[in-house]
Amino acid sequence: MIKRKVIYLDEFFVINFIMDFIVLCITKKICKFAATYLQILLSATFGALWSVIALIVPENIKGAVNICTYILISALMIRICAGKCNFKELIRGTAILFGVTFCMAGSIYMIYYYTYAGYWIRMNLLSDTELLMFTALSVVIVGMIIKQIMVRIVYGESECLVKIIFNDKCFDLKGYIDTGNVLKDPYFKKSVSIVDLESLNFGGDSIRQLILDDIELNTKVKYHMIPYNSLGCESGMLEVITVDSMYIYTKKKIYAQKNALIGLSTVKLSSDNEFNVLVNIGAVQAENCIKELKFGGCYGFKSCGRR
Repeated sequence: MIKRKVIYLDEFFVINFIMDFIVLCITKKICKFAATYLQILLSATFGALWSVIALIVPENIKGAVNICTYILISALMIRICAGKCNFKELIRGTAILFGVTFCMAGSIYMIYYYTYAGYWIRMNLLSDTELLMFTALSVVIVGMIIKQIMVRIVYGESECLVKIIFNDKCFDLKGYIDTGNVLKDPYFKKSVSIVDLESLNFGGDSIRQLILDDIELNTKVKYHMIPYNSLGCESGMLEVITVDSMYIYTKKKIYAQKNALIGLSTVKLSSDNEFNVLVNIGAVQAENCIKELKFGGCYGFKSCGRR
């Protein structure tokens, strides 16, 4: 009598989804992709759906499906997770995805067959599929919660309020002091903080358009472009202008920069709109401090609104 192994597609989907999610989270961390959990969830769902399709296709096309899985589907998962990225970053991300998958598979195999923990899993978890799925989902959810708590703690130490005064206009923005932002203008030898271009709109016109349309204003703000490098982009040019002043309100101090340089980013700096200014670490040095706050918090910040 021939015994047939029964595979439940819903369980197969959930297990693949969880594994894809974990692998994508690790890949995102290594590649430093600015991916949200929604993007990772979509990518993991896509990968899990394809694994179900690959399981049920006829045997005579399994070879073609496997080739498609290892080349096209893996690259599409990285594209969904990473968002906009160039070809080099796509290839690198796909290669790292494979590397993480192989390392995880090897580690799981070793734990499963050569440790007491693996014996316990075989005797307890694998004998109860529902318990296995519940445990795996619980680990993922708890991991996401812990990650968010850690992000909030780290972000809380670096968050600030930023007031930019430009051409008699005032903008109240949310900032993040980025220790990795050490960008310096090669012409003026000053630090450059990066601002989300959309946050500087007023009266329906973008600040860039106003500058380009007004020659005198263009000259006044010293509009120019500087080279820069960033993740997902090997090299590019960043538009830089000079604003009248920029005030940075942290929990303990207030910093001020006259004739501060800001770079205009056409790409959103924060996928969840937590901040719209990446404050250069050079802007919060001791020489720029104008006031120390005794009680912490962003005291002394007076909203000027957008006029």
